[in-house]
Amino acid sequence: MPRSPESYVTSFSELFKEGIQHSEIQQALSPPPLTSQRPLVAMISPHPDDECLVAGVALRLRQEVGAQLVNIPLSYGSNPETWPRRTHELTQACAQLGMALHDVPPGSFGHIYISERMEHFAEWRKKTQLLSSILAQLRPEYLMFPHAHDGHPAHVGTHFLVMDALAMLPDYSCQLVLTEWWHANEHPNTLIELSTQHVTTMLQGLCAHRGEIARNPYHLRLPASLMEQVRRGVEMVGARDTPVQNFVFGQLLDVQKYSYGKTLPAAKKIMGLHSSLAALLDPS
Repeated sequence: MPRSPESYVTSFSELFKEGIQHSEIQQALSPPPLTSQRPLVAMISPHPDDECLVAGVALRLRQEVGAQLVNIPLSYGSNPETWPRRTHELTQACAQLGMALHDVPPGSFGHIYISERMEHFAEWRKKTQLLSSILAQLRPEYLMFPHAHDGHPAHVGTHFLVMDALAMLPDYSCQLVLTEWWHANEHPNTLIELSTQHVTTMLQGLCAHRGEIARNPYHLRLPASLMEQVRRGVEMVGARDTPVQNFVFGQLLDVQKYSYGKTLPAAKKIMGLHSSLAALLDPS
């Protein structure tokens, strides 16, 4: 039976206040090893926790096309004193997601703020070369990273670091999957539906970042964020003034084909759970 507006809002408030049990993720876990399995989805993460916040499309690619997932962390936060804790939490989160973790020692990339690209070009070039060497080694078919205006200087910096690294690989092609978190992407071309199990897995991974969610319980707002992306996506990606897809959870993306130094935006797609994400390989 449909709820009254007050009951509907109250149920959200009560769920938030009750919080989430963490007992199921107490034991130490290890991420899966990286193998030769293809296709490979590589996620370039500005911070520990980003691998969880935008993991939906990666989880669907693993489920639907047998993709292997790997996280490439660019930083472990700005405070070196917390790096051991955050490294442990990241390891546990990747294990929850079933995502391999590329070995990037804390501090390898230093600051990845976009200002570094302008003010310290020589250092930025070293970071670009390091990331380029990782991508040349892995050669993923799908490359996930934030869009160019994602609202946080490290997220924006990550976008341009990846694009600079790709420019060093003239013989490489892949599918770029641009994600959003801090700021909405104004020009998404793909909305994918996420199941309750996909969102549960993302949330289980996020709960591993104990230190961060103790400071700010943003994990409790993740489902609402994925509902908000559906609200925008059905209008921005779908045809306006037409019946909309009634997804509960979804993820907005900007998918582009990258080939030999050039990018080609994909056609607009709304992809429910019954639409195979194998179509993400097709830029048409």
